[in-house]
Amino acid sequence: RENMPSADSQNLNNVFSIFSRGVSGTGKTVASCGKAFRPVYVFDCDQRMTSVINYYKKLDGHIRDVDFDTFAMGDHFKKLDKQMDDILAKPMYKTVVLATLTSYIHIVLAHVLKFKAGTAKGKKIADINVNSIEDYNVEDAAIIFELLGFLKALQAQGTNVILEAHLTPIEYRDLEGNTTTKLETLTKGKKAPASIPGYFDESYYFYKKHEGIIVGQGSTTYHMTPHGDRQVEGKTSRGIEPIEWTNKDFSELLFNQMKGK
Repeated sequence: RENMPSADSQNLNNVFSIFSRGVSGTGKTVASCGKAFRPVYVFDCDQRMTSVINYYKKLDGHIRDVDFDTFAMGDHFKKLDKQMDDILAKPMYKTVVLATLTSYIHIVLAHVLKFKAGTAKGKKIADINVNSIEDYNVEDAAIIFELLGFLKALQAQGTNVILEAHLTPIEYRDLEGNTTTKLETLTKGKKAPASIPGYFDESYYFYKKHEGIIVGQGSTTYHMTPHGDRQVEGKTSRGIEPIEWTNKDFSELLFNQMKGK
């Protein structure tokens, strides 16, 4: 463990645990890979690291100290599981990112269902074992619990942890027929447990603003708020204020707010 950080060498009050949410394309993983978070490792379950690389090459000409492995549905669960064990055993990164919760759960569930199809006994409908369907929700919760345990163990070692999740609009209807729309975190097509943000000190909402009505002549700006809005909730235990980070390094703006706090 020589030259590797340990919990007793870290000020854990300065360790970030962040739940980053936003619809696809709002820059969550780009933000997670900023210079202040490096060296950073990304579990790339969304297969979206090309945009991260291109962003920083354009911003400052390099993307040093950003490591990642791409994981996809199929036979990638064992590779993913081994990498999680290796990183926990040898904590050499300042920040570990999992992008994203939804894709991670799909990878694990694909493995579970494949295993059950070969071992479980019972009736099958459309080649899917009925037993697999009945305990699907239980396994979903167990997968999330194991993932949160992994991230909290890293945090205890002095590593920043960032869990990213996609948001999707879900319509709610009250007894009088009135409807409201909220952005909710999804796992396997259903709402994720509401308890997830409670495991993180920070819960950030990433979004874009568009100006201009003529296609190709408008402008897009990128934003993060820890306060949320009427569609999605957020929180901060560090007094972080909203950040507009268009063509900037989000992490540097975030850590600048921490100076003097």
